Parts: sequence; C-alpha cells; structure tokens
Amino acid sequence: MELSAKTVAVVTGAGSGIGRAVALALGRRGAAVALVDIDGEGLDETASGVGGRVSVHVADVADRARMEALPEEVLAAHGSVSLLVNNAGVAIAAPFEAQSLDDFAWLMGVNFWGGVHACRFFLPHLRASGGHIAQVLSDFALIGFPGKTAYCASKFALHGFSQALRAELHGTGVGLTCVYPGPVDTNLIRRSRTADPAKRDAEAAFVAA
Repeated sequence: MELSAKTVAVVTGAGSGIGRAVALALGRRGAAVALVDIDGEGLDETASGVGGRVSVHVADVADRARMEALPEEVLAAHGSVSLLVNNAGVAIAAPFEAQSLDDFAWLMGVNFWGGVHACRFFLPHLRASGGHIAQVLSDFALIGFPGKTAYCASKFALHGFSQALRAELHGTGVGLTCVYPGPVDTNLIRRSRTADPAKRDAEAAFVAA
C-alpha cells in the first residue's frame, strides 16, 4: 500500500522495540498513528517521538472486550483506519516441562489471540478504507526451536491464521502481509518469563552484540 498523509495506522506493541520503530517510521512518512500497548509509559515515550497526529491507547490485546472497544476510540481520534500493524508479543524462554500452563496460556493470549482480536474488530473499518494488515510474526513461525515451545506455537498459529485470512480477503480490497523478523535487540527477550534468568540474560546479550 502507498503511505501518505491520509494513512491512519494502528500499531500494537508500540510501547517499545519493533512497534516503536514502526510507529516512528510511519510518523516520519506523514501518517497518523494510533499507538496501542499495555505499557502506558512506553506509549507516552513513543508518542513524544512520533509527534504530529498521534493517539495513545492503553490496552491488553489479549482482552477481547477491550479490543472490541478500541476501534471506536481510534475512529474518534482519527476518523478512519487504513493500516493495522499487529506487533504485540511476549515470550517464554524455558523447556516445555518447566513452563506453567498458565504462562503458556498467557503467551497464547497475547501473541495469537491478540492478533485475532485486532483483525476481527478492525476488519470492518479496513474494508471501508481498502486498507492493509501487517502481521509481525517471527522466524519461529517457520521453525521449531528448543526452549521456545510456547512462542513457536503462538507464531505458527498466527502464521496459519494469517495465510488463511489472506486467502479469504483476496479480491476484497484489503491486503495482508506477513513479516518474519529474525533476532532483534528488543525488550522481548529481556522481559521473557523463564526458568533460567542467567540463560535468558545471555541470550539477550548475544542478540544485542
């Protein structure tokens, strides 16, 4: 899609990392940006960098009711939606048997259901604008890796969902693109839930190097 001053983008996970970088880049291109994250302080920091036409929305993407209400907030701020960037994500760094099922469900709620919720509730508005969805996945959506069972499960699931949804949207005027980043120096690893903090910190240091 072509970015312009008429573009209104919703970016989840915009409080830090890839989401913040995407939001800043969109702002530089003249787009209006609706920033979404559970971290209000992080959102304020991102918003100060975006400047211009920006709105801040504190939301847990795993919360269906909160996400259902979100489009009306964005429309009130910007009038339309033409781009949805599903980027919000969390991580667990531990072997499967060392993970609690509550942590596993928490991760699936953010990484998988967060993307599903955003697509479901913003799609009517993207249809109206002929907009686009960008799903930020991971190379772990394509390969399994030890210690990443929950993370891989969530990304494989969102990958499959996205491929099927893209096929359903063919010919509707709404596009969908999947992005598969490799290791990136963000807070995702540093904030991951883990049974081995030393190993997590070593992984974060390796990615940052």
